[in-house]
Amino acid sequence: MSGVKFPRLPSIPAAFPAILCAAALTACDQPTAAPTPPVAPPAPTPIGEAGSVTPEPTVPTANSSLEGYKTSITEIKTFMESHQNEEDSVKALDRLRELVTRISVVKTDGLPDDLATAFNTVKTGMQRIQTAFDSLPVPVDQFEQWMADQAAKGGDAVKEAEARMETFVETMTTIQKDIEPAAKAMNEAGAKYGVPPLDLNGQ
Repeated sequence: MSGVKFPRLPSIPAAFPAILCAAALTACDQPTAAPTPPVAPPAPTPIGEAGSVTPEPTVPTANSSLEGYKTSITEIKTFMESHQNEEDSVKALDRLRELVTRISVVKTDGLPDDLATAFNTVKTGMQRIQTAFDSLPVPVDQFEQWMADQAAKGGDAVKEAEARMETFVETMTTIQKDIEPAAKAMNEAGAKYGVPPLDLNGQ
């Protein structure tokens, strides 16, 4: 599986100012007839009941989404760097599967449009890798044993296993080529917002 490279990775901002509404109480006109004894004002209505001012939920500040994105990308970058020298090809595939999972859960809500668009393009490309994994006969962490079992059978089993492996490698190579320009755009957009770059090309 020398044709399969272990890739690397990248960000999120947005702002929604919070607006608190104020309620004004109006008093009724008193009749002009006989004076009436003073009436104690009604007790304040508890928050949340009819007629009260219900505070709106706190809205994140302008940079909170971006900071969360930076944190996610930094964690992914650390994960990639800790496994970039993986020599066991099967383990490398399992790490790649985990990388896809980590990228898939990064949130882009509230990010600048250019950054969100670039990252989501990369995410879509990376998720194609999971589709390729799903086409394998067994989970990637069991693939080595499956290959050994097919080799023990010999004959057609070996040919079929080799054909499936060849198709998988070709698919992964195509995906990697497609991700390269998207990853470049993502890193360029991220650089404007201080997001660390991710090397998704495995270089």
